[in-house]
Parts: sequence; structure tokens; C-alpha cells
Amino acid sequence: MSQNRKTIFYFTDTHLHEDGPGEHGADAHKNWNEILTELKLRNPDQVIFGGDIGLFSAYPEFFEALKDYPNLHVTPGNHDTSAHVRLFFSTAENHSAAGFFSAMEDEHLKWFFLDSSTDKIGTEQLDWFRQELAATLKPVILFLHHPILSVASAVDRKYPLENRVELQELLLRHQQPVTIFCGHYHIEDETSQENIRQFVTPAVSYQIKKNTVDIEGDASYFGYRMIYVDGSSIETEVITLYPDDF
Repeated sequence: MSQNRKTIFYFTDTHLHEDGPGEHGADAHKNWNEILTELKLRNPDQVIFGGDIGLFSAYPEFFEALKDYPNLHVTPGNHDTSAHVRLFFSTAENHSAAGFFSAMEDEHLKWFFLDSSTDKIGTEQLDWFRQELAATLKPVILFLHHPILSVASAVDRKYPLENRVELQELLLRHQQPVTIFCGHYHIEDETSQENIRQFVTPAVSYQIKKNTVDIEGDASYFGYRMIYVDGSSIETEVITLYPDDF
């Protein structure tokens, strides 16, 4: 194992203080506490949250629980409001008061953190992303709440990223590999298209069954994703947890 290998703890869709998890038979707060236990045990180099914290009333406890992880990034989801996130959290790389998006670069990769809280990538953010992408010849690792490639899910048909085709076209034109990590669909999924690999991560709150006509909840498991970055190599695995075990 390389000494430069970075471990990333990626989790998404906690939906704290919302009615939705309970309506699907899940205890979102109990699951959240188990995720915090896992986070402490894993002691990762970086923590990235994929969006959908929950109601604004949950923000104080959410960010208080993560305050000891200085290398934290948040990509707001459609249940979040960027201005509310900014009240509790900010990053030095963030480029705009209009959204919560940023980029950083290391020797091997260009890293992007996008804000899809309005169910689209807004004009200012899209123009910025286009310029940043055109300026790099490195492989890209991209984090955002909504998937960009389509997935066999009722959520994909009902609530996709509104301008994902524009994002797809930009990424397909990039001359290097692109790896996307996202949530939103409450499932585990891996999809590829040409130079793009996309990994959808299970929700902390409850899951939504794949390949169904309508949205059907599943509270029998939850989870998070570990990501391992070594140079330009990116590997990942999903850790599945079961409420009945706790």
C-alpha cells in the first residue's frame, strides 16, 4: 500500500428530522448515530457528505458531530439550501456566494465539488465548471448530489438533475477519465459511459428499490462508501449496515 494513499469516508442522504424515513420504516437518527460510530472507527483522511442533511432544525447537531474533521466537504442536495449550509460550514476553495461549489487540484487529479441543491447546475456554476474543466489535462474526480448518468430507478425518471445532458457532454469531451460519486437515488449503483464511471451510494436514511415503476422504500439496510485514492488510481467499496444489528 502506498504511503500517499488517501482514504475518504463518503456518506449521503441522512434526511434527519424529516418524516420520509419514518414513513418508509426507517429510524434515520439511529442510522446516523451508527454512521458516526463507523466514521470514528475508520478515521479517514477526508470526509465528504453527498447532500440532503434533512430539515434545517437538524443542521446544528449534524455539523457539531462533524466539527472535528477539518478535511470535510459538503455537496448540497435538493433537500438542502446552500445559504443555510453556509451558516454552519464553509470551505476556503468555495468560489461563489450563489452556490456551494469548489475545486482543488493535486499532482494527479482535479477534484470538483458541485452544488445541485436547485435540481440543476446553475448558469454561473456551469460556466465556472466549464472553464475549470477545460483548463486541466488531469483525470477528474467529481462529487455532487445528483447522478449525471441515468440509472434504472423510479427516482431517475421522476427527479433527475435537470440539465444533466449538458454535464454529460462536457465530461465526455474531457480527454481523461472522470469518476463521479453521488447519492440522491438511495441505491447502490455503478454505471459507465465511455470515459465516465459513476458510483451512486446508498442512503444513510432508507433505500429505494431499483427497477420499479413507482418509488418503493426499503429500510432493511443502509450504508456508506469508502474511497481510496492513490495517485490517479481510484478504488471504492460500499459498506452495508443493517438496523437489526444495532
